[in-house]
Amino acid sequence: LAEVLLHAGERVAFRPAAGTIALDGEREIEVKTSHKVSVELSLDGPRTIDIDRAIATAAAAGQFLS
Repeated sequence: LAEVLLHAGERVAFRPAAGTIALDGEREIEVKTSHKVSVELSLDGPRTIDIDRAIATAAAAGQFLS
């Protein structure tokens, strides 16, 4: 199994072993060895928030009332 470091906008195509590709924790795609799969890294995806870090930062800044 080869590892590839992708840069934004790069696309890599490969033939997978049979199995499942998990995308975002909810969607999954079943693939067969006859399928051709390509992956592209995009920086336009949804932004995420580290909730634990956001709460800790707000608490440290005195943003919560007690």
